[in-house]
Amino acid sequence: MILSSLELKNFRNYVHERIEFNTEQNIISGRNAQGKTNLLEAIYLLCITRSFRTRIEKELCNFESDECTLKGEFVLGNGNKRTIIFYYQKKDGKQFSVNKKKVEKFSSHIGQFPVVISSPEAYNLTTGPPAERRKFIDIMLSQINIQYMYQLQEYYRILKQRNSILGNRRYSSNQITKLLEPWNLGLVEKGSQIILERMSFVEEFKNILRNIYSQISTTEEELNFTYGSKIQGKTLEEIKNRYDALLESSKRAEMEQGTTTIGPHRDDLVFEVNENNLRKFGSRGQHKTVLISLMISEFELIKNKLNETPVILVDDLYSEIDPKREERIMEFLLQLGQLFITTTNEISSLKDKRINRTAKYFQIESGKIRYVK
Repeated sequence: MILSSLELKNFRNYVHERIEFNTEQNIISGRNAQGKTNLLEAIYLLCITRSFRTRIEKELCNFESDECTLKGEFVLGNGNKRTIIFYYQKKDGKQFSVNKKKVEKFSSHIGQFPVVISSPEAYNLTTGPPAERRKFIDIMLSQINIQYMYQLQEYYRILKQRNSILGNRRYSSNQITKLLEPWNLGLVEKGSQIILERMSFVEEFKNILRNIYSQISTTEEELNFTYGSKIQGKTLEEIKNRYDALLESSKRAEMEQGTTTIGPHRDDLVFEVNENNLRKFGSRGQHKTVLISLMISEFELIKNKLNETPVILVDDLYSEIDPKREERIMEFLLQLGQLFITTTNEISSLKDKRINRTAKYFQIESGKIRYVK
């Protein structure tokens, strides 16, 4: 899949810009706070239906407007063309359409236009709280397995209802126990399926990730990737049994805390480099290399599962990596699909790097985009 053109109206710091892209590499240069990341955010939003930077959608609008529009022209691997339009109005919220047909359920859009990203915001994935790592695995699995997304949505619906009961101080312990019974059944059913899907994904993904990391790292470092959950089991039935047992043993603590303490919403992913926890002991260069490796591995898995080539977004590629790693990373990226790279480096210096001669260069300044030959 490729993105042939993008039009932005009143989106972030853009008033009205239209860009035609190269089918291979697109290099976007500019100083900080000029709109480089905003451009990648627009592409990501068209593909995933939400921003990777904010959940507050009114922030997407230009300060002088109450509405914004994005229009992307995509060409799928089979040659079919798709026009995606995103429209947001502060009063009515967001709308999407594909080839002029309104998207009624945003969940049905995810996975149709695959995308992978590595950005400074992604540092939260390796340095931040477990919620960031759960978000990564959930977005990726949702792109390749629509049923997983539906299970996840239903799980969080059940979790919300269950927490509402636990947090209601008007109920006695006996009342809470009785009210929780039907919700516990759903929680264990959906939660166990989510855990099994995540465990299966990690087993498959970690080998891809380890291989990619070993190739782009300039040292003999070994990367390990595991799924951390209190609820373990090799089969769905084993996971359900363990889940039931833990819910029962944690009942008193949950009543005291007023919230659900057991389940996939509390699980984590752990990255280790040479058996050292990356979050605690990793250098900035190691974090950057792991994040790029994750993106490339995600690209490979999605491409194989969906038989469609994802668009690749890399924000601020050239910071915090040494020249040798940079060269290996570029060797990898140039072999993949359509690529969008942002950088603060001058375009003149970029043309000396290992970038395909057919690459297209853009200069961004204060929300204005200029093609540079």
